[in-house]
Amino acid sequence: MEEHKKPPKKVMPPGNPGGTTSRCDQSSTAAELRRRRNASHRLELLDCRCCRDPHTHRHRGGPREWGYSLAAAHLHDLGLLPAPPAAVQQLRSMWRDGDRELAALIATAWAVTA
Repeated sequence: MEEHKKPPKKVMPPGNPGGTTSRCDQSSTAAELRRRRNASHRLELLDCRCCRDPHTHRHRGGPREWGYSLAAAHLHDLGLLPAPPAAVQQLRSMWRDGDRELAALIATAWAVTA
């Protein structure tokens, strides 16, 4: 009679039995995110001046909202008073994004109420 040999048992790599996420994997992900956040504090502000990390860069509004604030800041740097925006929402977004002095200057000079 012939002898039947059993196939060898598969050896599973340690740390991930059955495809489940181990606690070690979670802590390394958290550590990586902490390192990325700490590194982003060392970066320069992006051109839109809303954040430093290009990976997490998201704008709340479209180009119309932040385009006006960039144009107004450019005119103000040249010593000119920017015209008020077509929509008050653009002044509000300037205020919300940190250009409060310029937004207040435009609103008071042109008697715009938000």
